[in-house]
Amino acid sequence: MNQIYDNENFFSQYAQMSRSREGLSAAGEWHQLKPLFPPLGGRSVLDLGCGYGWHCRFCEDQGAGPVLGIDSSRKMIQEAGRRSQGRAIDYRVCSVEEYEFPENTWDLVVSNLALHYIEDLDFVFEKVYATLKEGGYLSL
Repeated sequence: MNQIYDNENFFSQYAQMSRSREGLSAAGEWHQLKPLFPPLGGRSVLDLGCGYGWHCRFCEDQGAGPVLGIDSSRKMIQEAGRRSQGRAIDYRVCSVEEYEFPENTWDLVVSNLALHYIEDLDFVFEKVYATLKEGGYLSL
């Protein structure tokens, strides 16, 4: 994946966007995405392309756990960790294509504004299907 988010100039401009400063409430798509989340209490969550970790924190606030956010950008993961201090969220620098997708592991896989960077979506969807527990959800 293109590492534009690790470019200092790009990242500093990205940080000025309202969604970067204000979180999910400033994300235009949030009002449509939020109702797609299942009840999260006790569910395990994987966020593909987690960025600043907004969805990870929302899921944890709703009682989810464990929660893992992955992103190929070191700067994004550093910012997510900084904003999530004291929380039980695991963040990892890892691209969606490189993630191992352990079978039957996650109750919910969420990805917002990240999959358009992926060349082989069939590969990713096959891996997501395998990593979801029976009755699991994919929220895009």
